[in-house]
Amino acid sequence: TIEVPLMEDKSQKRVILKSQDEGKTKQELSYKYGGKVKYVITKYKVLSKNEIGCALVEFETKSFYKKQIRVHAADALKCPILGDHKFSHRRTSNYQVIGREIAKALQMPDENEFSKELKLHLHLRAITISKWPANGKILNLAIVAPVPTDFQKTLNLLQLSLPKSDVSVSAAGKNPV
Repeated sequence: TIEVPLMEDKSQKRVILKSQDEGKTKQELSYKYGGKVKYVITKYKVLSKNEIGCALVEFETKSFYKKQIRVHAADALKCPILGDHKFSHRRTSNYQVIGREIAKALQMPDENEFSKELKLHLHLRAITISKWPANGKILNLAIVAPVPTDFQKTLNLLQLSLPKSDVSVSAAGKNPV
C-alpha cells in the first residue's frame, strides 16, 4: 500500500509526491499547502513478473487524484508504467528509456532503448460504482473490460500472464455487470 500525499507542481507541470509529508493528517497538509495536497492511497499487487525486470501490477484506489497511479508507480515504487513518457523520468520533454533486454523482448527496431511510439500500458480493467440506483434498488455496479489486443500482445512478448480469472473474462469477451 502506498500512502504518500500528491501535489500538482505548476513549475514542473506534473503531479509530484510529497514524501516528506508521509504520515501527516489531511488537516496538517491542508494547512501547510493551502489545501493543494491530496492524501491518497494506492494498493498494489504484483500479478506476474519476468526475468528481465518487468511486472504486471494491479493497482486499486479508493480515492482518485489526477495521475495518482502513474505518480505512485514511478516515484513511490520506482517502477514507471511501460510507455509512460511523462512520469518515467524528471525531464518533461523526453521519451521513456527502457533497457536493451526489454526493447529486444518487445521487438523494437534496432533494439532501440526508447521509442515515442511506445503506448501507455495502463488499462482500467474494472470499476465499481457504489449506490447505483436500479429498478428501485440501490446496487453496486461493477463494470469489467477485456484486455486490449495490443496490451495482450505486450504481455505475451514480455512473457507476463494474467491471472486465470482475468483470462476467462477477456477470452469470453464479456463484461459482467
